[in-house]
Amino acid sequence: MSSNHLIAAEFSRNTLCKYERLKSRKEIEALFAEGGKLFEYPYLLRWQLASLPTKYPAQMLVSVPKKKFRKAVRRIKIKRFIREAYRKNKGDIYGKLAADQKQMAIAIVYVGKEIPSYDDAEKKIIILLQRLLKVYESGKKNTG
Repeated sequence: MSSNHLIAAEFSRNTLCKYERLKSRKEIEALFAEGGKLFEYPYLLRWQLASLPTKYPAQMLVSVPKKKFRKAVRRIKIKRFIREAYRKNKGDIYGKLAADQKQMAIAIVYVGKEIPSYDDAEKKIIILLQRLLKVYESGKKNTG
């Protein structure tokens, strides 16, 4: 088995552990200041290639604005849907990043006004992750 297969197998488990969460204020500020954007209503995905303090190929964060969803229960529900959809569908981007020995910071921001169903959330996250993979492979930085 080649080293690329070993690397991909190591990250192919469908988990989202604490080391895959983006928490560094400095990294988050750099991501929002300089990172690329992808938009698929009602989700805004920010991304940036970065050197992260973890062995995982990517770290992610989810944001749901308090201004649009005053009740924490609703914000948490939307975050849970987004994290679950990401967790189940991150394999392709992880495999490509691991093979290239790169790391990426990812932020998913919910900008809609209604609480989505899980199925809708998963469909949109899949679309965003596929577009992110295409942009990463083509070497572009920003696409609207």
